[in-house]
Amino acid sequence: MELFRSHHQLQEKYVFYIIALCVSAIGFSVYCTMGKPLQYSQIALLIAVLSWGFSIYCGLNYIKNLLYATKGNFDRITSLNNIRQGSEPDPIYFLMLDINDKDVAENLIIYGKCQEYLFYSGIVTFIIWHILQMYLTI
Repeated sequence: MELFRSHHQLQEKYVFYIIALCVSAIGFSVYCTMGKPLQYSQIALLIAVLSWGFSIYCGLNYIKNLLYATKGNFDRITSLNNIRQGSEPDPIYFLMLDINDKDVAENLIIYGKCQEYLFYSGIVTFIIWHILQMYLTI
């Protein structure tokens, strides 16, 4: 149980860390362009900022689905405890929990991967923008 808890906490920290890095990167991008006129070369920077923005969105949805999964597990444990104490189980309720668990698990995988890919694509696009800016100042 302790290993599961440790893994769960590390997952959350990783997601929060990427969100924080994306917010910082967006702030740095805004700082880099303050007072500068809008140029076509900044399209790469726009793509980077959009990638980081969508990475934040995916990270927040990952956390939301993790909360749903935790709530579903809590509800299941509560229902099993009620069954042990003699109350009748509701089969429809268990079916709904099972369906929701599958959806939430799929969403966790999708949002987790998307957050990571968008974060890294933002980094690559930012580097391309920076190289382009260096080339244009020659």
